[in-house]
Amino acid sequence: MMLNQNDNLPAKQGFRTSIKELIVRRIVFSISAIISILLGSIGIADVVHLCTGKLPVDYLVSAIAALLFFFFSFIALHQYRLICTLTEFERECTILAFAKRQGGVVSLPAVALNCSLRIADAVNVLNSLTSRGVCILDVSDNGDLLYCFPLLKDLPSS
Repeated sequence: MMLNQNDNLPAKQGFRTSIKELIVRRIVFSISAIISILLGSIGIADVVHLCTGKLPVDYLVSAIAALLFFFFSFIALHQYRLICTLTEFERECTILAFAKRQGGVVSLPAVALNCSLRIADAVNVLNSLTSRGVCILDVSDNGDLLYCFPLLKDLPSS
């Protein structure tokens, strides 16, 4: 696959989430978390009433609050997972975009820091790219490991 100067890394169509989707997911997560906390406090109050012998008047309200608590907790947890996880493709695109901005040569710590990846995740993606021939592992004069992307060296940064 040849890259030309018109290639825009990362390709916006390839990303699973756009910035607007990410913002919406964070808003949904925040609202769900707040609602689940409020409903959880209602449930705790009902448990306290049961333990003290003062039974709540309406059991249906308590049951609905408990069901809604679990429902909104599930939504909050699901949205949190969606916010925090990137697909392998998104990780590769993020690293390639960073490598392009750096003139085609990057180090592991720089990739992890600038692409918001854990070191282990960055190592896995970079090793995958190396094994597929997308980049070459090189050693600098200082002994640092560098990942060189020959096809990205001549491309101007956008």
